[in-house]
Amino acid sequence: MRSHAVSATEGVLLGLPEFVQRLLGPKLGPYPYCVFLSKGKGHVAALFASRFELAADDPLTYALADERLWRSVAEDRLTRLADVAHPGLSAADRNLWLQPVGLPERFLGGLLLLRPAGAREADLASRAQDPDLRALLTFVLEHFRLTVEHSELGEFRAAVAEALPYGFMALDALGRVRYAGGRASAILGLSESDLAGSDCARVFRPVGLPSHPMLDALKQAGSGLELFIVRPDGREVPLSLRMARPPRAKGQPRALLTFFQDVSEERALEDAERQKDRLVVLGELSAGVAHEIRNPLNAISMASQRLKRECAPEDGEKRQAFETMA
Repeated sequence: MRSHAVSATEGVLLGLPEFVQRLLGPKLGPYPYCVFLSKGKGHVAALFASRFELAADDPLTYALADERLWRSVAEDRLTRLADVAHPGLSAADRNLWLQPVGLPERFLGGLLLLRPAGAREADLASRAQDPDLRALLTFVLEHFRLTVEHSELGEFRAAVAEALPYGFMALDALGRVRYAGGRASAILGLSESDLAGSDCARVFRPVGLPSHPMLDALKQAGSGLELFIVRPDGREVPLSLRMARPPRAKGQPRALLTFFQDVSEERALEDAERQKDRLVVLGELSAGVAHEIRNPLNAISMASQRLKRECAPEDGEKRQAFETMA
């Protein structure tokens, strides 16, 4: 009988293989097994293995990763893998058995079992068909599925928040920061742990305003505005601030969503544009002044040249003095 090896790295990464083994071990007794989890879109992944190996380059590995293989098995009975028709299977070991979970409504994953030499098929079937084991498998697979989805959702949310050009904070009715994300930490110069639970007036400090715009917006809907805040390092930063009060059920306290963006670069570009406009105006003014000065100078020069030609005295000494004056 050939040797099989299944990688269970996903189970290890989730940190729950001991938990799974502690639950499934007593139910499956001496039988080596591997638990598979449906990842959606037709893909099935090995989640956890106990005394079971399936080589990565084994054709059976690719076949088990195909949801169609599992869906070809009736849910209510344990099926010998060699009896399953699948294009990826040629000559499967007759001691390998499949038990899907969740068919036909919602496929969650399944169990691959190896019957050791000398073990009775009746005992294997009895253990696999145990209602308690099926309930346990359903619980384990649902738990892992939700854990994976929650982890992927958290990664997606973190990636989206990191890609946003602005920071945002969610405030409760007292103006305390319940959640901060996006570029909030970078803009305000505080870590997320410093922001969480803090009073908004302590972490978001406007410059030159009579009252705090966020606390005002909690009392009555406020519009957006541009303002300066001062960071803990003393640097003043120009921000564009937008606020919104989400709908609330009757009796629930009011909350506030705030979005703010560092507009330092925009301000710098605007200042550069204004400086450019001023230089253009100054250049036009200089050209006009030069033109106005050059016109009378040309007239004076022409008059001087004519005076030299027509009125210069013939006496040499007087002529030299005249030309110097002209």
